[in-house]
Amino acid sequence: MPVYAYRCSHCSAELEVRASVAEKTAGLSPTCDHCGSTDLRQQFRAVGLIGTASAPASARMPAGCGPVGCGPVGC
Repeated sequence: MPVYAYRCSHCSAELEVRASVAEKTAGLSPTCDHCGSTDLRQQFRAVGLIGTASAPASARMPAGCGPVGCGPVGC
């Protein structure tokens, strides 16, 4: 189940909400655990890649890609 990150616009507290894609599409109405505000902004975070000993994540990236993004060759 996906985890959605939010930051409260009132007190700047961060919270995470577990919800299915269907629940998110239907409209979530999370409330700040700290101050009770409903004025929350969704935060977008980087997603890590998990590799294995035989095939690290970097080995599965197309040519030109690296840990910081695309290289001169492109993706």
